[in-house]
Amino acid sequence: MTTTTFDKSHARNKTITSATPYKVFIVEDNNTNQMMLENYLKKMPNCEYDKKPNLEIFSFETGQECLDAMYIKPDIVILDYYLDESNPEAENGLIILKKIKAIHPSTKVLIMSGQENVMVTAELFNKGASDYVSKEHYGVVRVGQSILRLISEIEFEKRKRSRNLAYAVLVFLIGVAVGWVF
Repeated sequence: MTTTTFDKSHARNKTITSATPYKVFIVEDNNTNQMMLENYLKKMPNCEYDKKPNLEIFSFETGQECLDAMYIKPDIVILDYYLDESNPEAENGLIILKKIKAIHPSTKVLIMSGQENVMVTAELFNKGASDYVSKEHYGVVRVGQSILRLISEIEFEKRKRSRNLAYAVLVFLIGVAVGWVF
């Protein structure tokens, strides 16, 4: 598992081996929360050793930094809803979520926030959030559980695409063979 504080030159020059890790972005303006998430995801103490996912973690303090790095094509983004509260012009998690989905629709976005407004939560899911975790009530542990579930979804989607491609090739080959026979 690798933790990377974003550096464009590092990200561009990185070679990925055949055991490609899942790329996880953490977008959190609170350094303590950011480090706590990173450390938890590195250890995943509630996960059996042989089931721990291989994660490459990139951390960002602002939504714009995250958006600037979307060329990396993260598998999962853990996005704080309230970003850079000291800057009144900073975009909130909903706006960043919409932009992430516009750039890379298949990225799973997990919103992590202390805000509990049901209408906001419904809007987040409506705009493409994959999960919502409250920072209270063992939030970090719940993020770990959500990451495992989202990785299962990613793997299922990969298998489904592979099967669909195999079926398409098979249908094409049968069509070519039938065309030659007649």
